Amino acid sequence: MRQKYASYSETGIIIGYYDSIDSPVPSHITKFIPISEMQWKECLSTPYYTVINGVLTAPTEQKILDQTKAMKIAALKEAYRLATISPVHFKTAAGNTALFATTPDAIGYLQGVIDAGSAAWTANLWLSNDGTPVTPFTFADVQGLAAAIEAVDTPEYYDLLKLISEVTAATTVSAVQAISWK
Repeated sequence: MRQKYASYSETGIIIGYYDSIDSPVPSHITKFIPISEMQWKECLSTPYYTVINGVLTAPTEQKILDQTKAMKIAALKEAYRLATISPVHFKTAAGNTALFATTPDAIGYLQGVIDAGSAAWTANLWLSNDGTPVTPFTFADVQGLAAAIEAVDTPEYYDLLKLISEVTAATTVSAVQAISWK
């Protein structure tokens, strides 16, 4: 007869499911419990089951809400991070088109070059987002790249804070799931 198993971490978080016929528990896994077919289906359809004192434990509504909020906040932070560092397309005066980095370091250096002025710009090259040298890269190109970066409509930090505030205030899983970048 077929037997299902749930393996779990030191803290009781389920980290895998096994089947005695199709996918037996590997010998290196020592923390696992037998579960019924019905429990296995419940675990797959409802997240956040845990193992407490060797017993499969269903999550409380509050646990599901808390975990959903945590995952939503993490997703919003990552979306914000990616939106604020997405490379921009720029075509130099010489006709070289490439993607250029918009990371804080790249923008800081770009601003430093502009602040120093054209007389200080002697490098005549810039690196594309993938690290390939783009040359010639004149001081006018530096200014053009800065303008291209400035023209990108990236979300403001306040937008992230507002969305996280909405997540924190939400009282249902569906309300949390409905929150996204507008």
